[in-house]
Amino acid sequence: MATTRDPRSVPNILYDEPPVKPPPILATGPLAWMRQNLFKSTFDTILTIVAAIGLVALTGGFLTWAITQANWLVITRNFRLFMVGLFPVDEVWRVNAGVLLSAFSIGFTTYAFIRIKFRTIGTIAAILIVMALIVPLTYLVFPPTTSYVTAGETAVQSGTSTEQPQTRLAFMGRAGEVIRVAFAPLAVSDEALVGMQGFSDRATNSLYNSALNRFATQARIADLSAQLAGDLLTSQQRTDAQETLDGLSVPDPVSETYALNQEPVTVSILDGATLEPLATAELDPAQFAAVGELNSDGSAIAAPALEFTLPADSWYVLEKRLPEDSEGVAILSVEGISPIFERNLTNRNEYIRLSDEFTIQDQRPEFEDRELPFVSITDNAYRGAKSFGDFMRLYGAPMLELLMRGLIPAAIAAGIGGIAAYGVVRARPKPSRNQSPAAAARALVFPLWALTLTLFFILLYGVSGLSPLELGYLLAGFVWVGWMFFAGVNIRQAWGRPLLALIVVLGLAQFSLSQGITPERAVEYIGNLSVHGSRLLSALLGIAIWFAIGFIAARQGAGRSDRFTRREGILGILITAGLWVAALALPSLIINTMVTNDAITTAHANNLLPVVDTRRWGGLLLTGVLTVVAILASFPLGILLALGRRSSLPLVKGVCTVYIELVRGVPLITVLFMAQLLVPLLNPGLATVENVIRAMVGLTMFSAAYLAENVRGGLQSIPPGQEEAARALGLGGIQITLLITLPQALRAVIPALVGQCIALFKDTSLVALVGLLDLTGIAKSVTAQPEFVGLQSEAYIFISVVYFIFSYVMAYISRRIEASGSGAVRRFG
Repeated sequence: MATTRDPRSVPNILYDEPPVKPPPILATGPLAWMRQNLFKSTFDTILTIVAAIGLVALTGGFLTWAITQANWLVITRNFRLFMVGLFPVDEVWRVNAGVLLSAFSIGFTTYAFIRIKFRTIGTIAAILIVMALIVPLTYLVFPPTTSYVTAGETAVQSGTSTEQPQTRLAFMGRAGEVIRVAFAPLAVSDEALVGMQGFSDRATNSLYNSALNRFATQARIADLSAQLAGDLLTSQQRTDAQETLDGLSVPDPVSETYALNQEPVTVSILDGATLEPLATAELDPAQFAAVGELNSDGSAIAAPALEFTLPADSWYVLEKRLPEDSEGVAILSVEGISPIFERNLTNRNEYIRLSDEFTIQDQRPEFEDRELPFVSITDNAYRGAKSFGDFMRLYGAPMLELLMRGLIPAAIAAGIGGIAAYGVVRARPKPSRNQSPAAAARALVFPLWALTLTLFFILLYGVSGLSPLELGYLLAGFVWVGWMFFAGVNIRQAWGRPLLALIVVLGLAQFSLSQGITPERAVEYIGNLSVHGSRLLSALLGIAIWFAIGFIAARQGAGRSDRFTRREGILGILITAGLWVAALALPSLIINTMVTNDAITTAHANNLLPVVDTRRWGGLLLTGVLTVVAILASFPLGILLALGRRSSLPLVKGVCTVYIELVRGVPLITVLFMAQLLVPLLNPGLATVENVIRAMVGLTMFSAAYLAENVRGGLQSIPPGQEEAARALGLGGIQITLLITLPQALRAVIPALVGQCIALFKDTSLVALVGLLDLTGIAKSVTAQPEFVGLQSEAYIFISVVYFIFSYVMAYISRRIEASGSGAVRRFG
């Protein structure tokens, strides 16, 4: 009989645990993701390979064109137009301020609803740092783009066009820059000439085209000869081919026809104001031909060149001459000279250098009372396929620099917003078990965005008659209320009353100055209250209103019970009011010792935020404004239409149904044309309404109909049992809608609502057809300029990328809201 041994009698045996081994490489990380999502099965592998081949085939050609052939100057030169349209240059700071406020609110909202990991923040910061470093590294690693100019008195002919080389050419330069002029190596043969990569003037371009035509003619003759040697042509085709071949002849090489770089060239750099020579050199072709050979002393022969360091930021003139009896032509390579854009302003011309935004508003150099031709971008276009270095110097680095000017401040503002949200969460008392830790910050998101959008539109449109002092008073009031809301004053502490009094005194100083009250005027006003009493009353009333709002904000703020008791509150009000009155003359007395009454009057009279005509809004700014206004206005209207269509009242239901079906039955462009053209005809009183406002109304009416159907679908998904249960609890119809059905319906249709917002954002491009300069309108307007004719592809690709980025961001936010649970809907049944 087998016996079992009591486990308790077995002595404890210590086993050595095996060492923990890291997981296999294919179990975690990028390789595991690829194996799981791309190569999980044979079918997935085949599909992935086919998709990769198709992607390479599609993007390979596009990238080659984008780097070697595309001209992205249409974007870098007009970046401000694409962003803000014709918004006044001196007032662009208002748009920048509004963008920074929005970035702050985005950072605050992101922390409140979407907790971003520090790793993600670090990744974003690293990307911005790398993008910022690419700019200086580009200019450090890649050499400047070479420019080619032609010298000589012989006209260059290419086809039916004839170009005369310019003897003198004006250019812009900065102090310390080095200009180097030498014979161009590409002039030694036609093969080298067609390989030109750089900017060239019209005469050089004619030589380049002549060489291309010569090789094209050779290729055509070889092709026809091969066809005639075969037996695939009919008799008629053979006759036609022979006639074409007889009419073709290969021209002489361009380098021989024009004796390129066969004669000495005298090159001078002249002062732009006096035309006095600053440096002169004679380039010897014999020495150029012997470059690389050894001198008698064993040193290598250097290429003849003129090198000169510019003494100041100014205009200069490049003069190039061949001997008087010469019939040859010379092609010179120039380093340090970049093409120039000319911008015609109201009372002056502005010249901007392509390479680095260097700008001069002085008049161009003149010779014999005529302005000299300059290195304009129209006459000095890039020839040949661009190298990657030229692409980065001309387009890549300038574009990144323009983006960094906006992205870095916006990222800093968003970071400050996130820190502010963190401070709010830490300052508030701990929430209950059922509340999110970020509940305090989430409660502030709506008022924060309301304040942000209000200030944005005030900055954008302007306020008539607002002086700097009045704006300072308003900002001080907002700071006071915000400080009271977030921090408050505990006057039981020793610093409470003095600090409160100090803030009151500063607020009084701001308001007194905004009203233009100086000590002399204060005495005058008090002595003649019948005339000036209204101004004093408005000052005191403004003080009382701001203090009352601040006190209410403190009571509704961080939720601490030790802020103000009733007794302390009343005492604080009395003390503060006394300090307001006591300090009535103090700010004016202090200011009066620093500035004169006339200075105060001037500051009061100046308009800090002048009204900007909406016709000057444009670009991404106008697109964003139209989208935000249409979404904010159409959302409540769409909800009302959806509720009206479900109403039991026949009249309400019928009106809402007819409106929805009528608007959905016509295209958006029809609605926009009606808003722009038909409405003023039907009601002449509406002819004075600005076009932007009409477009906003049209977009709102159109979008509301589609939003109404989305919301109605969400309402129909709510089980009727919930409404019945709510009625059993005694809730009314409005309470049931606002508290029970509508919140769930909106959560259920978040994807549809965001999809409608994305569609509305893209549909704003149609306003370009009714005369507004949104992103699409700016692209259409810019490509009509002489400098950018034929660059429609580059312009529309750029705005397509902009539309995609913002649409993707909206879709990403929608997905995060759904994943976070804020948009989750309880499943029934």
